[in-house]
Amino acid sequence: MPSRPDVLIIGGGLAASALVTALRARGFTGAITVAGAEEGPAYDRPPLTKQLLTRTTPSLLSDQFGVAGAEWRGGLRATSLTPLPDGGASVSFDPQLPAGGGRDAVSSGDHGSAVSAGGGRDAVSPAAFPRLDAPQVVLATGAGPVVPRGWDGVSTISTWEDAAALRQRLAPGARLGIVGAGWLGLELASSAAAAGGEVTVLDMAPAPLGQVVPPAVSSRVARWL
Repeated sequence: MPSRPDVLIIGGGLAASALVTALRARGFTGAITVAGAEEGPAYDRPPLTKQLLTRTTPSLLSDQFGVAGAEWRGGLRATSLTPLPDGGASVSFDPQLPAGGGRDAVSSGDHGSAVSAGGGRDAVSPAAFPRLDAPQVVLATGAGPVVPRGWDGVSTISTWEDAAALRQRLAPGARLGIVGAGWLGLELASSAAAAGGEVTVLDMAPAPLGQVVPPAVSSRVARWL
């Protein structure tokens, strides 16, 4: 990892890939480091639901980082971000903190103190963390599933391991309830139905995609289900 890259991107998903591509397309030649919490190569997440039944290997993004001359570092969860007096920021990483569903997380302390992002620890000494300074730090961590308290045993789909586990469970006659009628929920519902499953989709909105598209579009989507 460069001691001080020109751009540090936290999060190894599609947003990070698009940013690296855009920077190079605009002639930026500085050092770029992309750091993510999950071990192994970075991969594209939309195919987890779009191609749940057909893709058996991840669609790698780390190869794209390499082609663009950016360094990928996996297995590093960002735990604190501290502004530097001369501009930019110093980011602390904990390589031993569990990734928690593949999401990267950053908490900022007033004086640079590291704040735990999970893993059963409330606070960790920043002295034990690898740190990286950069004049430009971009948070591209995306989002992860929210599981209500008490919902033990439910499945989520946020990582390649999640998708592989769901693929094993989908079979003709399998019953699947999906909470969320957004893009991901409907893509998963389509894949499950294609596998012969009995699918029920639940959402707080009156129609699918009701929070992301106009009512005329969502009502048409509802008729297609």
